Amino acid sequence: MYQTPFQCFLVGICGGSGSGMSTFANQLYTYYRNLSPENVNILHTHHYFINRQAYQKNKDGEYLFDLPSNLNLPGLNMDLAHLQIGGSFGVPVRDFQSGRIQNYAGFRVAPLAIVEGIFLLHYKALRNQIDYMIFLDAPTKIRKSRRLTRDTWIDEEYYDKFIEPAYKRYVLAQSHKADFILDSSHPFGEEVIKRIAAKIEKAKELEFSSYPYP
Repeated sequence: MYQTPFQCFLVGICGGSGSGMSTFANQLYTYYRNLSPENVNILHTHHYFINRQAYQKNKDGEYLFDLPSNLNLPGLNMDLAHLQIGGSFGVPVRDFQSGRIQNYAGFRVAPLAIVEGIFLLHYKALRNQIDYMIFLDAPTKIRKSRRLTRDTWIDEEYYDKFIEPAYKRYVLAQSHKADFILDSSHPFGEEVIKRIAAKIEKAKELEFSSYPYP
């Protein structure tokens, strides 16, 4: 008897720091988990940032946090490839204080995986792995306010000099390659989540209907 191959549909959530990626991804994950807990999982790509000591620094010796070179692209790309075929892998667990990887946690493979991160659109290899990409768009004022509130060690001068230019170069420049652009200026209500889920289900149906099964 023919057995249908494992199919994992990857939904990417991309946007600038402070655009609400984690919040939106978690809301979407919760929505699907309430429908069927075993059929969805979520992957936050901030786990794949390299050890902080290897980050680039500016002329004042300050770490530059918002550069794609800080991400372990080969590791993330390999894990997404494993995910596509139902293979197991371990997600790096980083210690926030030291910035070093301490351990690896097993990732539960599911038919639907939500992947969120600021550089998903920047890297072609990652873009090609994602089945449906959503870009969260928020004005600079809102993203800046959220980031400065969250990361209190960053001041406005640092944000304007390093974070916003990096956003424009590495994130915003590729936003047109997303399948859907969502305004994230305001909190997401239940109706927004349902509307996006409907778009995902439609895209998933189209994607899987093209597979050549006997």
